[in-house]
Amino acid sequence: MAVPAQSKYSAWPGEAAKEYKLSRRNPTYLDQATGFSRAAQSTDHLLQFIQAPLHFCIFVQTTMSPSLIARLTDKQLIAEARVVAKGYCYSIPISSRMLQDQGMFSKTTCVTLEDGTEVIIQFKDNEIDTTKVALARGFLGDIVPFTFAAKTTKAHFVYVSDLIKGIMWSDCDCTVEQNCHIASQLGDMLLRCSVNSDSTGVVDFFVIPRLKRIVLKENVPHAPLREKMQELLAQCDTLKLLPLALCHIDLNARNILLDEDRDVIGIVDWEQAAMLPLGSNAWCIRYLSVDIVRGEDIISEKSLPMAEAFWKSFLAKLPNNVFSHQRAIITAMQVGFILSTFFGGGSPNEDKQVQIFDRMTWLEKTFAPMCTVV
Repeated sequence: MAVPAQSKYSAWPGEAAKEYKLSRRNPTYLDQATGFSRAAQSTDHLLQFIQAPLHFCIFVQTTMSPSLIARLTDKQLIAEARVVAKGYCYSIPISSRMLQDQGMFSKTTCVTLEDGTEVIIQFKDNEIDTTKVALARGFLGDIVPFTFAAKTTKAHFVYVSDLIKGIMWSDCDCTVEQNCHIASQLGDMLLRCSVNSDSTGVVDFFVIPRLKRIVLKENVPHAPLREKMQELLAQCDTLKLLPLALCHIDLNARNILLDEDRDVIGIVDWEQAAMLPLGSNAWCIRYLSVDIVRGEDIISEKSLPMAEAFWKSFLAKLPNNVFSHQRAIITAMQVGFILSTFFGGGSPNEDKQVQIFDRMTWLEKTFAPMCTVV
């Protein structure tokens, strides 16, 4: 039997789920204590329920025994995927296969069911907080796949999700106009993940202490970067002017799925999502609009137009009480970038720190002139 991960705060989501069972069933999936199938219909209630332990749900570290999935062959994973689907889905599984694109810390399969539907069965060494995925689906609808925990004896964790039949943005040869269209959609989606809740607690008890530790304890020999982080630390109180948002921390082109018209139809891999001040993941547009070739950033003709399309869309529906705090959003971008870059312990080497500083400078120089309120 696989041993579950142990985490200081890992108990509360399961207990919360037991108390917050929802009766409506998805046609394909059985209800599970760790899944919220009515997320889109009950986002407000779910948010109210999980806000009490909110500060403890950000970047929780887990420890576990050595990887189980690394020891499994593709043949074993394919067979176990059918076992998982048989125990979880209403319809009978008839075939399964490994997906071509695999993550670093998971093994992903696709199972075809007798009723013609296909589901993703993903084996993982780390736990996914499915309440975050449910909340994201409540904000964005079908763009976020249903994700539920299932049972297996072959891995620490296994999850069942909808298959979104799209093309990864990274595999698309898009024109500048198409890239701008996608960037505009993402700006709107990031804003839609905003929560009508004050961010003071998260700023005071997570953002400032974490950034302060990076400034004081991490090895940052690149003086301009160290000075920039000190400057951001002094500006952190302005983040309290922004509402909380559910921030997808790994919003890269492989996690964004498109249809043939280059409309976004899927955003996957929400496992690192965190409640942070609005805009804390908006730095993603740097990686989406600036290509990286052999470790070098290549700013091209698409970079600025994509950034402009993203920012314009992000601001378009910004509430009036937040619209005047656009500079704080740029600060949130840069702080979120630092928290993500230095996440998990260990400091980037000095060459990487030069690159980090250059990327932060790009965020500032690109978006500050676009602010419509000084």
